[in-house]
Amino acid sequence: MKKQPSIAQIKQRHKFMLTGTLASMTSRLKQLLRDNMIIDKAFKSNIADTLYHLYLAQNRLKGIELYMEDE
Repeated sequence: MKKQPSIAQIKQRHKFMLTGTLASMTSRLKQLLRDNMIIDKAFKSNIADTLYHLYLAQNRLKGIELYMEDE
């Protein structure tokens, strides 16, 4: 019989999944912003806006992590 993971293990796994996903998305968007082949300014503006919202999400995630550590 398999042993169920502890709450701490579940929290750690979810933290890793979320932070890894956000970090990879941020990296890719930064690459797109630097790409000289993309000349559409509206598209680059949308990328920059999305990047800003990713930063907000990362900050919210840090707040959630702190909250979860207190429990």
